Amino acid sequence: MQNIPQHNKRKVVFILNPVSGISKKTVIEDKIHGLIDKEQYAYEIVYTNHPNHGTEIAREAVVKGYFMVVAVGGDGSVNEVSEGLIGSDVILGIIPAGSGNGYAMYLGIGRKVERAIKILNNGQVRLMDTGSINGQPFVNLSGIGFDAKIAYLYRNVKRRGFWGYFKTACRETGSFRFNRYSVIIDGKEILNDRACFTIVVANAPMYGYGFIIAPKAVPDDGKLEVVIFHKAPIWRIFFSLWRFLNHSMHKTSIADRYTGETVEIICHEDSFAHTDGEGFTVSGSQVFTLLPKSLKVLTGN
Repeated sequence: MQNIPQHNKRKVVFILNPVSGISKKTVIEDKIHGLIDKEQYAYEIVYTNHPNHGTEIAREAVVKGYFMVVAVGGDGSVNEVSEGLIGSDVILGIIPAGSGNGYAMYLGIGRKVERAIKILNNGQVRLMDTGSINGQPFVNLSGIGFDAKIAYLYRNVKRRGFWGYFKTACRETGSFRFNRYSVIIDGKEILNDRACFTIVVANAPMYGYGFIIAPKAVPDDGKLEVVIFHKAPIWRIFFSLWRFLNHSMHKTSIADRYTGETVEIICHEDSFAHTDGEGFTVSGSQVFTLLPKSLKVLTGN
């Protein structure tokens, strides 16, 4: 990062992930140059070139007193950048350039780059909660089970976007193994060594592409939303998918919903977890905690 003369302008850095999503980054650069409020902001554009580089750049921006750091990418890029901003006064901005863009859609930013840049010029700052799983932060959704396995496998899928994700999910459905879990919420045992399809721990309600998985989740209410999908025939699970569209996924008979500030999921077998759609393998105890009002986010709501 360069040191930019302030000249009474607010300093902003745009962090672009060159491999995220399906958007053409050169086009996004042109739109930033054409639409950003140059009277208000002194800005620069930086590309990440290794894992966690976005976090490093964001932390450097905090030290240098930047006004805002803009994550240009999908939910994974937002996660990486926000990790460097949590607990600071530097604002997180978002330009959706990933595949799903669930967090941006929930915040009213949508999927259009032009709208996102206009929001950077005159949006509203909202103080949000963040969560973590064993210390690894997330801003939108985390969890363990089927969706986490698909997120893990999707990392190596060449075809990005909805159809690449959908194809991966369909391919894994027939061979998916229901692992056993115990769940403790705020010190109370909710589940004891039972097979589950997936366990969602939500700060905000929305997967990518507008699919609402935890309709009651609100990212500034001081609570995590937990939705447990129990073992069931695959046809029953997929028969419930229409509930994504009317915000009633938590009402299906194969799911239970809870809220809490601390959630422990004990994996009795090796499993998969994810933070904001980035999958990884886990075993044993996974502790989810909430950090209230810990991230300033520029929103369109």
